[in-house]
Amino acid sequence: MGRIENSGEVRVPFAALTAAVSVGVATFFTLYSLIPVTRTDNPGAGSAFVGVLMTCVIAVQVGTPALVRRFSLRAVVAGALVALGAGALVAGIAGTGAASGAAFVALLTGGAIAGAGFGVLIVAGSQGVGVLVPGAGLGRALGLYGLVTALSTALGSPAGVQVGVSFTPTTFGVVGAVLCGLGAAAALWIPASIGRGGSAAGTTGDTRTPSVPRATHEAEP
Repeated sequence: MGRIENSGEVRVPFAALTAAVSVGVATFFTLYSLIPVTRTDNPGAGSAFVGVLMTCVIAVQVGTPALVRRFSLRAVVAGALVALGAGALVAGIAGTGAASGAAFVALLTGGAIAGAGFGVLIVAGSQGVGVLVPGAGLGRALGLYGLVTALSTALGSPAGVQVGVSFTPTTFGVVGAVLCGLGAAAALWIPASIGRGGSAAGTTGDTRTPSVPRATHEAEP
């Protein structure tokens, strides 16, 4: 699996990964709290949306490491953000519609797409830190990554309530899609080879046990 061995080359890809994931985290938690707030006329619709959203977050996580190995960290993070942005846009537009029929189906579809994108994003992000950062600096990098993404969660959750009170879901959908697009662009600073190949994060892709030459001894006369 491609990785960076020189710690001096880690800063830009690590910053790009952290920024990209943080944008996605803030967008997701804004959406998570926004729709129930705007559907107080029909609490069942908000509950169904959150249920679909979180189910899809969970469903995709197990398969994410395989996606990173197949397509690279950069491609998976960028793709997950595109999916999250598209889901936020669909859910935002449908969030102003009726709580039944085609509008309700569109709302749940947007939640499913956004949830799947976010589920892939959070697993790929954590995996990416382990692949990008050499062992000596991994603990500090994980702490910094966790701090920044947690701040994004703390920002996104109340932002959803405020957006629901002050603006329309459609406005959020458009803004969320744009932000996720910017996050996907930031992910392009991650080298294309990182994460591709191998069988697990942190490996070089060659898991075979190296052969050990056997020593030969000549019998003494």
